Amino acid sequence: MDPIRTLVHRYADAVCRFDPDQWAATWAPDGVWDMGKTQVQGRDEIGATWKSIMATFPAVFHVCFNGTADLDDGAGTGTGRWYIGEFLRMPDESTIAMYGYYDDAYALHDGEWLFKSRTLTPLYRGAADMTGDFMRAMTANE
Repeated sequence: MDPIRTLVHRYADAVCRFDPDQWAATWAPDGVWDMGKTQVQGRDEIGATWKSIMATFPAVFHVCFNGTADLDDGAGTGTGRWYIGEFLRMPDESTIAMYGYYDDAYALHDGEWLFKSRTLTPLYRGAADMTGDFMRAMTANE
């Protein structure tokens, strides 16, 4: 399995298992996590924010769909986009679904590919039965 696919799957596995150490280990020390309204920088701050967010959900199922990545091994950098889905049980026992994608930047750090940044673009967030509104993704030509 290629190194970025492995990185993305380690990230998803950590979310599903509520494993803060594994999840934080997918980030570069100076990484940036951009969730739209909230942007967090630095592995320690990213990890603390993730723990706080995850503490509000009794259950989360994070799924990776299709994705692409372009790496420059010589420079130790790369970019990619991964489509994801999350199925969340809320504190009141209701459920919601979120679908979207991450635009990523990668950095080679001590021989390991890590997230330099992840920017989330939600495309749907609402009832798990998909009766909510979809946001339209912008194409490169718009």
